[in-house]
Amino acid sequence: MAVVVAASGCSHGKPPNVVTPGHVDDVATKTSLSVDDVCGRKPANLKGNLSSASSEDIKLFVANDGSDTTSRHVRESLSKEALPCQALSYRACEAAVTSGADQGLALEAHRMAMNASACKQPTPGAVAANPNPSTRPVPKAAGKLPPWRPGKFMVQAFSRVSAAAQRAQQTTAYGFESNGAAVLGAFLKRGHTISMARPLEGGVKYIIIGGGSDSVTDLDLEVVDSNGRRVGHDTGPDAIPIADFKAPQDGEYTINLRLSGSKALGSFTAITIMRASDGYNVPVKNLASSFGSALALAAIANDKVVKKGAGSLVYHADGDWCVYGVVLKQSQSITFHGVDVNNPTSLIVGGTDGTATDFDLRALDASKGVIASDTGSDNTPMLLFQPASGDSYAIEASTERSPGPSLVTVMVLDVVK
Repeated sequence: MAVVVAASGCSHGKPPNVVTPGHVDDVATKTSLSVDDVCGRKPANLKGNLSSASSEDIKLFVANDGSDTTSRHVRESLSKEALPCQALSYRACEAAVTSGADQGLALEAHRMAMNASACKQPTPGAVAANPNPSTRPVPKAAGKLPPWRPGKFMVQAFSRVSAAAQRAQQTTAYGFESNGAAVLGAFLKRGHTISMARPLEGGVKYIIIGGGSDSVTDLDLEVVDSNGRRVGHDTGPDAIPIADFKAPQDGEYTINLRLSGSKALGSFTAITIMRASDGYNVPVKNLASSFGSALALAAIANDKVVKKGAGSLVYHADGDWCVYGVVLKQSQSITFHGVDVNNPTSLIVGGTDGTATDFDLRALDASKGVIASDTGSDNTPMLLFQPASGDSYAIEASTERSPGPSLVTVMVLDVVK
């Protein structure tokens, strides 16, 4: 079990960009979002429609579920459009959404467009140029290796919870959790449960939204207090559970996420945690940018691992969460405890929504000693370490430079032969 503890600089005061009060009647809506919801605002310099050839290539990519062959055709076709990166990525995302793709494939098309040869800025999902760009640009993956499959399933899961969370932000007074991790992801075997213990505030209303990759058929949520009493749940036979409840009192609660049904032996799952007061309004484009930048680093690292013949990167899946998303302000940090690592080599990568320009990561052992770190002046930290088998570790994430609140993402991955 991983327990999230806020370390320094945390505040229960009202943060910027708080969701304004709204109606709570439509909290459980699970409808798809519009093109603008998924792709962001249409660039002002973008005129006319995507060429029919490029549009057909993207639809082919969608129809073939993102296969390597069609992905290559899409990249080549998009490159011929000769559009600036922002416009290029919008076109890819727009075509995927309008062709009937789910949110996962739409964001995958968005990511592919940002990696097309016409693009010089490889950060997926970026919405606007960063006024203080990272001093260490993200390198582009070389060669023609197959797409990193774990990333595809991550995108599917996070797209679903992002869509539901965005709808809740638009129609209710709920915003993303402001005191701890707001987004979590984990790979689960069918029939297994993963838990998260965390403090909640008494009298505050919360919503927890779950979702998974395309193979998920039944996902269940439950929240219990320190005495094991259930305070919220959604255990119906559906793939997007939504548990809404009011915490009876201050204290530690446990969130249980169970993969009750899947067409596969295991699936990637995710949750978002939202609150009705002092919550952050996080646009979907920020979610895509933060998650996408971490995912790009992971995919590039996987390519390097594969080319060296060292194996490949997979989800960290020893009963732990492997993706954490949290809103941090400047000089704020958070520590994720109880990360049990049994693999010989692990990789931790981070990404931001572009607001934070200096984002650092540290891996700590049981004595709180730093065993690995990336504290360079950039917002794309990556650290590789070889943990002792069976030991428990903590991950500290901190924003050293950020003009405002920034959604940051941390991914924990294992290198396997």
